[in-house]
Amino acid sequence: MNLYYKRVNRGLSFTKPGLYSTGLLLLIGMIAVATGINGLYVFLSAGMGGFVISGLISERAMKSTRLKALAQAGADAGAAFPLALTIENDSSWFSVYEMETVVLLGEPRFKLVAVPLPAPLTARAPLLSPKRATTIDGICKGLPRGLYREVTAVHKTTFPFGILEKFKVIKVPARLVIAPAVDPAFLSEVRARLTALLAALDDDREFYSHRPYQPRDSRRDIDWRKSAAKPPQDWVIKQYRSRGQDSSVRVDAPWAVFAAAAAADEYERRLSRLRTLLAGLSEAGKPFTLDFGGGFAVHGAAAACEALAAAPEFSNRNNGLSVTVAAKGDEADAPAMTLAFDGAGVVWPERGGRAC
Repeated sequence: MNLYYKRVNRGLSFTKPGLYSTGLLLLIGMIAVATGINGLYVFLSAGMGGFVISGLISERAMKSTRLKALAQAGADAGAAFPLALTIENDSSWFSVYEMETVVLLGEPRFKLVAVPLPAPLTARAPLLSPKRATTIDGICKGLPRGLYREVTAVHKTTFPFGILEKFKVIKVPARLVIAPAVDPAFLSEVRARLTALLAALDDDREFYSHRPYQPRDSRRDIDWRKSAAKPPQDWVIKQYRSRGQDSSVRVDAPWAVFAAAAAADEYERRLSRLRTLLAGLSEAGKPFTLDFGGGFAVHGAAAACEALAAAPEFSNRNNGLSVTVAAKGDEADAPAMTLAFDGAGVVWPERGGRAC
């Protein structure tokens, strides 16, 4: 049983003190009727008046309060992250006290006696002055992987007497990008392999241009075929570029690799390992293009995290990846290397940059 009325989007529950107070008032009312003592009637009237006043004041607070904005945020699945809420009192004269805002992912379930809602984020505003907005910084508990475009917010207050908990339920647009969690063990492996691979690519230098000789330059780099029989001011230096300095890495991760997962845990594990590989590339300062095949390709860490967050649930994995194809930006024509992701790990390339 609950007293939540969807048509007005508000409701109330009794707090435990309120429930005890109600029982006490009913008992006093019964005694008053049985005995006819006028003082008990006065006490009963005062108690019922307290309920009415509490309901009116808290109802006014509900009407005046609204969650104006929810900050955009990104995090890994299961990890806590900061989240800012902007709450506004739109009344021109009424101040709001002791307002609690609970952010939920699904629909709340209310009971006749108020109990705390299991929510990833709870924020409190002690005072909201008229026509003022305040930003409350909270810590959101870990969320499952997903791209959340809407959340449910519940405003609650027990002000002024603590006997009734009044609440209002609203839907709030959001943009919470919760990417798959990083696998620490696999990240250590990725770091070691990338360090060795990039060092090998740095050793594989190729000539690409000349520049004028400067006195601080080593004479070993002078191109004597072009500089012989010329004064020092006309000498030129050979310039080399290593494969490791190339501006991009290509990661091939066909969606069929994920669709082939036999269970939900394995499906999420494969997404997590791909996310870990991309985290390693970002740490190494390597821009990358992530190609899922079938025309779905994204460039950069932010777009890749969003694509992985938006990946379908395990039950819908065979429907494909429903992400918007992002522009690849200034991707190099010949990337430093191509990495193939096979679900369990990475097919690391040879020194020449081709997958083995």
